[in-house]
Amino acid sequence: MKMSDLQNMLMDYMEFMVKMRSGMNKPKGAIYLGMEDFVKQNGELFTSTKYPKKYIDSRGEKKDCYRNAFQLMMSNSELTYVEGYGISKTIPLPIPHAYCVDEEGNVVDPTWDDQEDCIYFGVKFSSEYTYETIMRTQIYGLIENYKERFPLYMGKHKDFK
Repeated sequence: MKMSDLQNMLMDYMEFMVKMRSGMNKPKGAIYLGMEDFVKQNGELFTSTKYPKKYIDSRGEKKDCYRNAFQLMMSNSELTYVEGYGISKTIPLPIPHAYCVDEEGNVVDPTWDDQEDCIYFGVKFSSEYTYETIMRTQIYGLIENYKERFPLYMGKHKDFK
């Protein structure tokens, strides 16, 4: 499978989910129709390359991407925390995912192996917003912040970048 096929699958998935939800009633005051809509409108495509050797000791547990990405960002000020989606050649299904990017926009994914065979599309969050939100809510993950009733979907946290 070509990388362009994966990219198209990911973008088609987000578009499909937004269209499907557009027939539903939006929660009162909501600006976005769920995670896909938020990511699609605020996110970007990131370059995936081989996992950088300088972060090799920062690999985290499988299936714990939100915590792994947060911890990687906290120990490396040059990295930016990102939430969105990833899709891989191994499992060609769009999966909600967190990772980091460096100053050039290259992915640093402490959770998935073979990141060079993945497509990443997500929203960058400032380290201040990431840290403050995770400390306040005591949960990893920003977009699906159920503890505060999904403030990003409601447009309440405009200072996330």
